[in-house]
Amino acid sequence: MTFPLRSRLSRTILVLSLAFSLLLLLMAVDAAYGDDLSSTDPSSAGISAIRLGQMEQAIKPESSRRLPVFSLHGTEN
Repeated sequence: MTFPLRSRLSRTILVLSLAFSLLLLLMAVDAAYGDDLSSTDPSSAGISAIRLGQMEQAIKPESSRRLPVFSLHGTEN
């Protein structure tokens, strides 16, 4: 289904303005409440500090780790 140019343009402007408004709202909430967040010891939340450290090391990118890159045809580079 095709829409007239005017309808598509007005819909695009509406979507962009809603997205921009949401971004501004999130920034305002972060500025108002961002400093109130506190950190705590992992063990007080029932998380093993050793296991958490292992997960952080697994997630952290390393220069020696090489991830496979796939081309458009699905072959590994």
